[in-house]
Amino acid sequence: APGATRQMDDGDTIALGEVTLMLCCSDSVHEQPEEGWGDQTEISPSIVWVTSLVADVRGFSAMCQSIASDATYGLMKEVFGRFSQVVTDHDGTVKDYAGDAVFAFWEHSQGKAPAQALAACRAAMAQEAQVGDIRSILGRDHAVFGELRLGWGITTGPATLSNYGTRPAALAVV
Repeated sequence: APGATRQMDDGDTIALGEVTLMLCCSDSVHEQPEEGWGDQTEISPSIVWVTSLVADVRGFSAMCQSIASDATYGLMKEVFGRFSQVVTDHDGTVKDYAGDAVFAFWEHSQGKAPAQALAACRAAMAQEAQVGDIRSILGRDHAVFGELRLGWGITTGPATLSNYGTRPAALAVV
């Protein structure tokens, strides 16, 4: 049932459409874990070179105070949709959408850092070229969008990649 949880045991199955998953535990894992929170992963961090791109709507909070929420939604749908496609077209990866910003990155293969950094710069220029269309389309209904301003930030350098976080130690189906 939606929202229900159940402790799983060795041999239990879960059906997802035509796929059935079976939980198999070795004897060393069969004991019930302690209650509380545990480490989610034990992956060692690694240092990689990346180029990151952030596209941000300037004055977003003040702008949103003067328009209805459906207009704000329309703006962000347009920006996120167009800017994400540009990142994909330039072989980047959209990492996150936060508030009014699109965060993207390009991982550097060995010896390809200049090409990846150039791809991010070209993506930012292509995103900037979309702003006039966004102003024209959305400015018809809301004058404030006719003055839409965006900003970009690009960085290249070493970054630590790792998985981290916490989760309940016991297995549960949610």
